[in-house]
Amino acid sequence: MTAAAVQNTVNPIGRIDVDSDYFERLPAESSGDLSKWLCEISPGVYAGNINARVRTELWARICENLKSGRATMVYSARCEQQLKFEVHNAHWEPVDLDGILLMRRPLPKPHKAEDNSTGAPQSRAGKMLLARRAEKARRRADYVVIDVETTGLSPERDGIIEIGALLIRNGEEAEEFQTLVRRDSPLSADVVRLTGITDEMLAVEGIPLSEAINGLVAFVANRPIVCHNADFDCGFLISEAKRCGVKLFRSSCTDTLALARRRVNGVKQYSLGHLCEYFGIDVGERHRALPDCKLTFRLFEKLNEI
Repeated sequence: MTAAAVQNTVNPIGRIDVDSDYFERLPAESSGDLSKWLCEISPGVYAGNINARVRTELWARICENLKSGRATMVYSARCEQQLKFEVHNAHWEPVDLDGILLMRRPLPKPHKAEDNSTGAPQSRAGKMLLARRAEKARRRADYVVIDVETTGLSPERDGIIEIGALLIRNGEEAEEFQTLVRRDSPLSADVVRLTGITDEMLAVEGIPLSEAINGLVAFVANRPIVCHNADFDCGFLISEAKRCGVKLFRSSCTDTLALARRRVNGVKQYSLGHLCEYFGIDVGERHRALPDCKLTFRLFEKLNEI
């Protein structure tokens, strides 16, 4: 019913909206009352022109019989707004504010965390939200940052010469793991120049590969891990573990390289060094396993602030 139609009547009932699902279960007498006095202009919507006494009685019968359903009544009145409304079992409720009748909407309830056990969220935004929640939860929980230095770029042809790991607890560095790995073949000049690791250092300080991998497995203890360029580090660890017959840990992994590509724009490269410079992180020593773990940890913290 339009506002103009309401204003042209004296105390008529302007409109009653009845939840259609519940209306189907109304007793016959209530359904008959509505049809007798009002015109159904849409499913569950009734309009008409009746006096105040009939309106009051009709509304009382509706509320009495519509036990679990919802109903809203709007009618004209001699007031500033020229109308009033009543509600039954509605989430919104009328509130008088200095003579003006308004509807108060309840605050939305906090959303419960989505249960992703039955499948991934449908939307991309939902996936990103769950990913961020998981990352924040991981930050609060213990996790281990891992980095390896190698003789080259191929896990099939090259090998690990140093392993570093950093245990993060409550957002702080808690424990460290670092070891050099003994190799049978000499290192190339490029590797020595890049890392500062020499054949003499490996011969004196290095330990067998199986011992190094077992030490890392014990240190990680199946905690979540974080790496920069996880395909590289994890690829070498998986390959080397197979070579020496060691069972590797089974941990979830967060790659700060992939994370940075999603969240950071305007950088020429997504290398660990370039990203640290972008965020103003003091780089210091590079291409040694444990120092790179510390840089990765600081980068991870910065990325989670975005």
